[in-house]
Amino acid sequence: MLRWAVNIDAWNPSDQELATAASYIEPAERTRITKFHFRADAKRALVGRLLLRCAAYHVFNAPHRIRTTGAPWDAIVISRTPAGKPVLTHPVLPSFSFNISHHGSYVALVASTVYPETGIDVTRVERIPNVSTHAFFDSLQSVFTPFEWSTILNAGNRHSCKSKQDMEWYQLHLFHCHWALKESFTKAKGMGLGLDLQRIEFRGINSGDSGRENKCEQDRWCSGSVLASDVDNMPEPITAIKVFLDDQIVPDYNFELSYLDPTHPVSIAYGPVPLSSSLGRGDVVVRPFTFVNIHELIRHAVPLS
Repeated sequence: MLRWAVNIDAWNPSDQELATAASYIEPAERTRITKFHFRADAKRALVGRLLLRCAAYHVFNAPHRIRTTGAPWDAIVISRTPAGKPVLTHPVLPSFSFNISHHGSYVALVASTVYPETGIDVTRVERIPNVSTHAFFDSLQSVFTPFEWSTILNAGNRHSCKSKQDMEWYQLHLFHCHWALKESFTKAKGMGLGLDLQRIEFRGINSGDSGRENKCEQDRWCSGSVLASDVDNMPEPITAIKVFLDDQIVPDYNFELSYLDPTHPVSIAYGPVPLSSSLGRGDVVVRPFTFVNIHELIRHAVPLS
């Protein structure tokens, strides 16, 4: 599975450099991007499209490629589903899926040749100027279930925060972690924007007989004890997470919740995972994200017309 991220704050292209990079994506997408009002949004969208093409190119042309013949950059066709989700149209590759997300300083990608459904969401933890944390949460009550809100709002209390500000930062981190989880799952499943998000509920895995390691991970997840506004060492990835849809557990999905930097949590969702698989939720091997730059993305690119 590919896990790539680009720090777009590190790329400040001239108009000519931006136009050159845009020449490497599909004309229709190029036109769409030119309509963005803000340059930063156009840059994120462009990098996202380059990530998709580069991931597909990598799958077909890397030394460990799964086919004996590669696929040049201009032979790769990426289209969109009716819901707007990018899909690889040519060359055809069963079970291949990819997804991108961008927010704050990053554009991130997940791609798999094993799981036909993948989703990713990255978000930035930040305070909204002139809006209290309480008011911010209150405006988004419908996003999470009562159980999820309890996890978010009680986190700081359980962790014995030293100040109200510390407690609010913990709560904000858990809010954004839950948000990323829900977004990654709905994107992987291709669910529409009109979905009632309270139908989806995330819970830390029940320790039961699963051992002390999972119990520790559950405590860390539910208490928010790994989260802060100024963490020096980023939290370890969390995989012992389960999702319920309409109060029924979804047993064939795995999640990876980690951080790209101290203020950018990212969630990956993928499945269906065979129920007989040895990759139980507490046993998922999480590989770190690979940080790539624009020059690596366009190394093999050619203009598309």
